[in-house]
Amino acid sequence: MPARTYALHYAEARNGRGVPECFLSPEAAQDMLDTKQAEWGNPKKMTWLRMKKTKNEIPKTARSLKPGECMDGYVEGNARDVAIIEAWRFTWAA
Repeated sequence: MPARTYALHYAEARNGRGVPECFLSPEAAQDMLDTKQAEWGNPKKMTWLRMKKTKNEIPKTARSLKPGECMDGYVEGNARDVAIIEAWRFTWAA
């Protein structure tokens, strides 16, 4: 039998319906509850979690190295994109 997982929804999901953002292991779910980043969507059933922040309040991930995003900025000399590429190259040089 597979291990139990919990669906994680953004704060906009009031009823737990729809596609969850991801599924969490029991340990990860407990960590999110302990750090107060999420709460039980239905405290009686405890089957899914709701994040306390909306999708727009969560920090965005780093820019991708795919062509058309960071690489174009690197060619144009954008300081932020140059720093991202140089940091990436430094980690592979080690």
